[in-house]
Amino acid sequence: GIDADVARDLLEKGDRHGRAVAKLFVDLFLDEVWTPFQAAGMPTEEWPRVRDAVERLRPLAGDALLAMFEPAMTIAVDRAAEKAVERIGRDAEKGR
Repeated sequence: GIDADVARDLLEKGDRHGRAVAKLFVDLFLDEVWTPFQAAGMPTEEWPRVRDAVERLRPLAGDALLAMFEPAMTIAVDRAAEKAVERIGRDAEKGR
């Protein structure tokens, strides 16, 4: 029931935001794991820790994003519903 152009625009905006969030997590990895590892001379014994951090990055980012998104979505829906109810009330008062 959603216009194809509207859906495409929503997906494009979501993709842009998704790429921005991905960059935040990659930057976090680079700052907290890779840069110190590289500064230490990339010691052989640290490679497993770096590989482990890379493998955990995607699921960690997904879990964190979902944890942030769910309450944000609930708040956004609640606010939109409140505004809609207020608008209906104002319209009903005008119609009296």
